[in-house]
Amino acid sequence: MASSSTHAEFSLFFKDQEPSFTHTQMPIKKETLSLGAIIYTDETHWTLWVNGKIIHPETAHTLEGFSIERVTAEEVTFALSTSEGGEREIMVLRPQRAGLP
Repeated sequence: MASSSTHAEFSLFFKDQEPSFTHTQMPIKKETLSLGAIIYTDETHWTLWVNGKIIHPETAHTLEGFSIERVTAEEVTFALSTSEGGEREIMVLRPQRAGLP
């Protein structure tokens, strides 16, 4: 015995319009910082792994949007320049940490 009833697809999780929202990508902030490791000898001799790149005192200027204010054996202080009045946001990271200003 065949049934001639028709039914709409049913989802416990989504309304009709919602599945398309799950495929949109959220914008990723370019200002994300990830500090992988610090190798520290003294205040002028150190190596950092920042956002997957090796950074030395001589190449610290290559970080886009950030400057390195201070490096110690335990943590790095970064400054983010904002376009509003030259103010700066300060962020302190330890290895294996990421931050969003």
